[in-house]
Amino acid sequence: MASPNGLNGTLAVLNAPSNGTSPPSPPLQTIELSERLSTLQQSMETLWQNRNVFKDVEAVLSDNKNCQGALRASMEHFHQVKAENDNMQSQIASQGTTIRRLEGRVEELRKKAAIKDRDLKIITESNATLKSEATEEKKKIEALLVANDTLTRDKKSLEGKLSQQSAQLAKLTAQVETLKTQHHAKVGELKRQLDTLNSYAIPIHNLPLQDASAKLDSIFQSAHRLVSGCFATDLPAHVFARDSDDWKAFTSAVGDTNIPLPPSNTLDAKRMRTAAVLRFLAKNAVAKLFQPFYTLEHGSELSDWLHERIDDDEHLNFVRRVLLRAEARPATMDGVQNDLFHAETHAAARAKAVGRALSVRGAVGGILSQEASDAFFVALGRWCAETAETWRTDIQPLRDVFQALLDLDDDELEVNEWRVLPDTPDKDDGNAPSPVLPLDSINDVAAHVWPLFMSNGNVAQCGFVVTKAQVARAKLEVGQFAAMQNNSRRVNRASARRSSGSDRIPSTANQNF
Repeated sequence: MASPNGLNGTLAVLNAPSNGTSPPSPPLQTIELSERLSTLQQSMETLWQNRNVFKDVEAVLSDNKNCQGALRASMEHFHQVKAENDNMQSQIASQGTTIRRLEGRVEELRKKAAIKDRDLKIITESNATLKSEATEEKKKIEALLVANDTLTRDKKSLEGKLSQQSAQLAKLTAQVETLKTQHHAKVGELKRQLDTLNSYAIPIHNLPLQDASAKLDSIFQSAHRLVSGCFATDLPAHVFARDSDDWKAFTSAVGDTNIPLPPSNTLDAKRMRTAAVLRFLAKNAVAKLFQPFYTLEHGSELSDWLHERIDDDEHLNFVRRVLLRAEARPATMDGVQNDLFHAETHAAARAKAVGRALSVRGAVGGILSQEASDAFFVALGRWCAETAETWRTDIQPLRDVFQALLDLDDDELEVNEWRVLPDTPDKDDGNAPSPVLPLDSINDVAAHVWPLFMSNGNVAQCGFVVTKAQVARAKLEVGQFAAMQNNSRRVNRASARRSSGSDRIPSTANQNF
């Protein structure tokens, strides 16, 4: 450290003038600088006096450097220890994970050991059961061995019996073969007999219901055209005369209490005439034409006899097929007896057709002119013959029997089974048919005009009726005509009385008066 004297010399040099003259009065800044230098000099002197303290400080700083080196060494050792500690902590954590995994494995092994113990217990119990069962089986085997010995002895006994039964079986086998031969012979004979029986029976066939309905509708339409063409026309006035026997015979024959017959040519009168004649024709057709033609001419006694003596439907159906085959005169059947039956059934059919034509003509033909009556009879005979042939060849041989129903009880009527009789029939020219009105209610029926045809519980052809409204209008006209006739008779009687009074001779009193 520099001495204070050296510092003072330096300060003196600084304060000396530069030109060798006495210094002028110092300025203010110089004074301040001098004061500062003086203060600094004092401080330097103080520091010089305290130089030993600086030595101590330097010693302390030297010690401090040594301490810092030791501290750095300690920090390095600390970091090394800390790294080792972290490594050990990581190892401890890893070992903890391993320990937990091992503990889980140990727990799993404990559970498996428990399961093994349970299974072992079950196996032990099963072994005990099996041992018990084995003991029982052993006893059974011993019993079976005893039974086997018994069976062996019985087998030897049965072998002798078997040889005897084998001989008997051979004998029975020979007998069975003989019976088989006889049975086959009988079956062949029965088959030949069945074929023979089937040759006498016509093969029943089916016809779609709509096709059969079309044929039945054709029968009705032709009948409607026939009757309407003759009785829905204007009749001469003399036919309706009060003393007309033809009109009386007509109303007596076809008159129905439910079908009034106005003696006129109005639309209602023509409708009622057509309905009455058509109903009369339908009743005759139901009784004679819409019936099996293998019945006799004078009735249905053959059919009744069959129903009384044959209860089995299949047997009755076979007899019906036989009768139809005989009636059809098949080529596979010959003989006088079949020809006779065939001739009788055809004769019966023709007789029925002719008889119905004569019966209907005799009842209703009187109100027609002779020419119209003859034309009606010819057309009626043709209709009866064609209807009989259609029924015999197309309807009767069907599997399902068709039945014509005309007069039914009220509780047997269904509204959808009947139609209102059209005013005009269908024309036989292929044009669109006339509309047929459905029946609104079964209570509207006044009279049945044409039969309902049923087959196996199904409606094959609806029947036709006249309604109460139509009948009411016709009855009103009949009443008006009767009232008019009564008025006419009163007028005629009054006129007759007046005529008889004018022919009398005046009395004397009146003359004198």
